[in-house]
Amino acid sequence: MRSSLLSLVSLATLVAAQWDGQNQTRNLTPDGFWHNRYFAILSMGSYGNYDTLCPTQTFTQAEQLKNFPNSTLVPWELIEEWGPTASGNQGFSAVIPEMNKVVVVFRGNPQVEANLALDVVPWSYIGINGTCQDCTMNAQAAEAYMEAKNATNNFEATRDRYAGAGLVYAITGLGFGGMLAQIHAVDYNRAQIAYYAHNQGSPRVFNPAGVQWFNENFNGEAGERAVWNNDDMPELIPASENYAHAGTTFKYWGFNETSQQPNWNICWPDVDPDALGCVAAPNTRDGITPLPVQDHYWAFTSVTNCGPFTYNYTLINNYIADNVPGYTLDDLPVPATWSYTGASTTTQYGGYYPQTTQAAATRASSPFGTSAPAPGVGSPARNRAKMLARWYGAEE
Repeated sequence: MRSSLLSLVSLATLVAAQWDGQNQTRNLTPDGFWHNRYFAILSMGSYGNYDTLCPTQTFTQAEQLKNFPNSTLVPWELIEEWGPTASGNQGFSAVIPEMNKVVVVFRGNPQVEANLALDVVPWSYIGINGTCQDCTMNAQAAEAYMEAKNATNNFEATRDRYAGAGLVYAITGLGFGGMLAQIHAVDYNRAQIAYYAHNQGSPRVFNPAGVQWFNENFNGEAGERAVWNNDDMPELIPASENYAHAGTTFKYWGFNETSQQPNWNICWPDVDPDALGCVAAPNTRDGITPLPVQDHYWAFTSVTNCGPFTYNYTLINNYIADNVPGYTLDDLPVPATWSYTGASTTTQYGGYYPQTTQAAATRASSPFGTSAPAPGVGSPARNRAKMLARWYGAEE
């Protein structure tokens, strides 16, 4: 039978998040925006006390029961943590039943980002042999990824928790952490484990051949590259024969008064990359325009927080002044509120899937949220089939 989520595809407020180049159609799974928001919040939370804040600010028992009224599962389960490694890399993984996912989160590193080299290595450097002979990746990111992989014994605790549990294996990260998230994605996709990879404000990491491989395996919402307002971190490594952006670009900007969420647009392969909604856009509030570095540290919530939806410039500016080379508090403007200008009014420029009891009821049939998974539900082949069914409306 069809996935229970397919019945919601007709919701008019949802834009597409899947590009089918052959038929030139676009589809969006109904929880696309919902999960995009959670990946962003987890990326912000990785800079703070996530094991305390995430289960109290976002992934609470009360919120889970709104979405899955019959669930008896713990809404947040930390699996493992690592770092700081030799290069300063840190991260964690957690089970989030509301997402039906194990999520691996790579934290960014301002010190590395300030001195990021352009050297590249072949994919074989991380043990991917024969998959793409012409594929390369940023050498510094590859080294940092291997530090994390060795520190966790190849993410052993995460793999053990994922195996056979009916969960989807997903990955996210901000900035340099987003680069590591993309590397982990190709590593674990090749192992038939990972099929969802999201990054926030990430510099380029692969060459065009690597990007082609990534995009073929993480199409549409499965491989989101989020860009926030005027954040310039994605351009830290310029486009060249060695570097191109991977994934489907989701551009978030400003504030939508109707949805009470950011405006968003999806920049498809057939869309002019300089078109409205696909380029960096300052988010001026009260006549004050945040610096790009401030935009980098906000994605549905403020850095070090794990929710709620607020622009907290005390948190943002203190983090930047304490951690990002070259900045003091005196360098950072302090907008008081956000602007309501530019709110999107059409489906082309985005929508919002609200977490309400009515909408949540349609998600209450998650195979992980209400009962033990059926045999084979957690297998890579089964997860892949489920994903394709949700994308294209195929029968399961």
